[in-house]
Amino acid sequence: GVGPPEERPVRLDLAWFSTETNRFGTNEFIDWCRAAGTEPMLGVNLGTRGPDQARRFIEYCNHPGGTALSELRRRHGYAAPHDVKLWCLGNEMDGPWQICGMTAEEYGRVARETAKVMRWVDPTVRLAACGSSNHAMPTYAAWEDRVLDHCFDDVDLVSLHMYFDKHKGSTAEFFGNIEVMDLYIQEIVAVGARRRSTKRMMLSFDEWNVWYRARSGMDVRQPGWPERPRLLEEVYNVEDALVVGGALIVLMNHADRVKGACLAQLVNVIGAIMTEPGGPAWRQTIFYPFAHASRFARGRALRPVIRSPSYQAETFPEISYLCASAVDDRETGTTSV
Repeated sequence: GVGPPEERPVRLDLAWFSTETNRFGTNEFIDWCRAAGTEPMLGVNLGTRGPDQARRFIEYCNHPGGTALSELRRRHGYAAPHDVKLWCLGNEMDGPWQICGMTAEEYGRVARETAKVMRWVDPTVRLAACGSSNHAMPTYAAWEDRVLDHCFDDVDLVSLHMYFDKHKGSTAEFFGNIEVMDLYIQEIVAVGARRRSTKRMMLSFDEWNVWYRARSGMDVRQPGWPERPRLLEEVYNVEDALVVGGALIVLMNHADRVKGACLAQLVNVIGAIMTEPGGPAWRQTIFYPFAHASRFARGRALRPVIRSPSYQAETFPEISYLCASAVDDRETGTTSV
């Protein structure tokens, strides 16, 4: 994914059964992040690769110069290091759908060794170990416990992923996802606390969104290994926007421990923004709660005490009618609720 685009290898993408041209690679992504005013988070491959590939990747991105890989970056037109601070040690490594998925013991050890060599290259980075791919995984919590037994002292964050499904077609059950997300965060914090360490393990909720229509009966295999196939194009409604708003509130209310939170994805693929090739682009309903949070949730997050009536759903014994967050902005003297 680096160097002249026309010279980059074209490969079969076994995750999405499409052809990956690598025309949009590492440096293009960094350029996009700088233009968008956001911080990049990069992931290293701990499935088919390992610690050596990870230390080469971080040397290319972050080392100032004077080595083969840092000078390669400079020849590619980037004299200054990218200085990427956030790195994921693999992705959903507990998932049987992953290429070279692992047991907790296997992953915990490779995560520790990878963290070690990456910090030797750049001691300023922050590293996220893979938590469970979702709250319903059969190895949930036991996975975090065993992984952290290996790498608790070597990582800064544990990742969490959650996609909100409309269980049984019920709106009442759908809103229960907000309660599950809140519980998910509290449970993972408790797993980290078992170490009785003064270190507080932080959380990276680096994949979350509403995703259920396009996932129903999902099969991404298409004939001919196409380039850039149209996949998972959810069309969102107001109900979905309410759930996304609730998720944002949960994340703000746990801002003391959640230090990264990435909406997945951005454009077209379960996207807040939709586009047509050569045509228009438009905002989906879930764009608006995200935009409001970006605008108003600036300052110090407060922990509100909420008293609200609640209702019962088949799966959830108690769901509050109200969820809310409060943010105090000392610079402007305003408090947003």
